[in-house]
Amino acid sequence: MVFAGVYPFNQSETKELKAALERLTLNDRSVSVNMESSLALGQGWRLGFLGILHMEVSTIFVFWTSEE
Repeated sequence: MVFAGVYPFNQSETKELKAALERLTLNDRSVSVNMESSLALGQGWRLGFLGILHMEVSTIFVFWTSEE
């Protein structure tokens, strides 16, 4: 498994990112999502993917759906 920490660029965009991650998990049940927080980065999520290609495709999906 490949893990990635995902944080919004601005903390005001947290709700939009959360909605995009919820859409991702509805479409792809193999992605694991856990909330985490950092003093430096704020609130974010730890995402687990099946591999690097899976992570790249999912990143494109989240970016594409968060712009709508």
